[in-house]
Amino acid sequence: MILRRITQHVKDQNWFAVGLDFLIVVIGILIAFQITNWNENNSHHNAYLQALERLDNEISSNLTVLEVLDKTINKELMVVQSGLDALITCTSGQDSIEAVNAAMSETRGVRGLYVRTTALAELTTNPILLSEQSNTVRARFADLLFYHQIADETLTPFQPNPIVTRPAPSSTLAIKSAEKYTGEYFGIDYEVFRYPIALNVAMEKACQDLELQKWLHSWEAWHTNVLILVSKLQHEYKETQALLRQLK
Repeated sequence: MILRRITQHVKDQNWFAVGLDFLIVVIGILIAFQITNWNENNSHHNAYLQALERLDNEISSNLTVLEVLDKTINKELMVVQSGLDALITCTSGQDSIEAVNAAMSETRGVRGLYVRTTALAELTTNPILLSEQSNTVRARFADLLFYHQIADETLTPFQPNPIVTRPAPSSTLAIKSAEKYTGEYFGIDYEVFRYPIALNVAMEKACQDLELQKWLHSWEAWHTNVLILVSKLQHEYKETQALLRQLK
């Protein structure tokens, strides 16, 4: 319809009307572009808010995991350190033997630091989500990602393998009859039978086994380092979560 009007006005040499028609067309196009841009910007901002919500949920989940990990490692460390102290001081008696046996039971595996980073990765790599962030927000997310990377690069190369670090078979240790063991793994309860390793000699001889001391010490050193990184990540998570609360 507008094209017919312009054609007719040209035929009539009504240049004012032609100019007015062109102006109407241009204004219409500009309005259409403006609406499109507004819709696009609104869509990007909504996507950003949803991404922030996912990060908030991810952090809450990770904080719960780290809290449980912190308590578990501290509890296990008390047992292992008690057994290690008995070996170092070469304290004789049944209590010392039981302390070492309990320590060896705790060290049949190691605790790692495993947290989710999907939402954080999205906010630090997606160009659209990055464009929605202020310099302060972008710096906070970058810091959190940085400390995740430090934790991963620090722990991964040095995580001890219990099969490798365990002392070689000797008369100091013996494999005892299988015992029922129950535990929890990522939200599921399980029950298995395990063959525990225990001292097969008196403490006076066991404390001379340096490989046994090295085994317990390697486990202890590793898990104290994990606790340091857990504490740092907990701090960074709480700082990030405080910022997220301000953005909502």
